[in-house]
Formats: sequence, structure tokens, C-alpha cells
Amino acid sequence: MTADKQLDNIFKKISPKQNIKIGDIVYGKVRQATDKMVFINIDRVEGKQKVLTPSSDGVLFARDIARQYVEIGDCFKKGDVIRAKVIDIDKFGIKLSTADNDLGVVKANCLYCRMPLNLKHAINGEIKCLNCKAVQKKKIAKV
Repeated sequence: MTADKQLDNIFKKISPKQNIKIGDIVYGKVRQATDKMVFINIDRVEGKQKVLTPSSDGVLFARDIARQYVEIGDCFKKGDVIRAKVIDIDKFGIKLSTADNDLGVVKANCLYCRMPLNLKHAINGEIKCLNCKAVQKKKIAKV
């Protein structure tokens, strides 16, 4: 067996895609955000009752966040729950997009006081915490 086939077999065993398909809408929690990408723990596929266990890993590249240029730090923070579309699946993981208006953050807490943010009060992607009054930016899903 070649080294590539061995590597493929390893990825198949440790990274189950759990019947996630290109075009699926998924929900997950931001695990880490860097300046080039966001790592997501995908927990649920929209329209399916079952929670994914273990969660699958997704990645969201900066170019797939919005139709225009955005800074990742202005869109997502660790712990945000997002709604995203699966745009590609390969042996390294599930690639996601939040470029459509109905995709993005669906649940978030304030960075400062950790109270839940009411995303319905957002204006142009900025939301003010009702508890501590801090203003934060998010790429909010309009659902």
C-alpha cells in the first residue's frame, strides 16, 4: 500500500463526515479564529434531528465569510454559534461559507461580561451588549 493510500485510510477513520454533503446547512461553534481562517466544531445539520457525535471539524476561510472583504475578528469570536453552508469536503475536512445573508452568527455572548447578546438589535453588523453596553461586530445571520 502506498503512503498516500495509508494516509487516506487514516483520515477516513479519524474524520467521519457523518453524511454531511456539499450544499448542506450546518450549525457549529467557533473553536478558534485566526487572521486567515476560522475553525468550527460542526454539531448539527439543518433538517436532521440527530446531533453529530463526535462533532465534525469545519474550516471557514476569510474569502468565504462575506461577498466583500472583511476582517475575521470583526465577524466571529471563539464560542460563537454559526450557521454555514458546506461548499467542499476533502480528506482534510469540511470547507464552509457564510457569504449568503442568511448565514453567520446565530448565537453569541458578550466578550466582556459573557452575557448573551440579542442579535436582533444589531445595526450594520454592530451589536451593543444590553448588560455592559460594549459594542461588538459580528457577521450575523439574517434568519
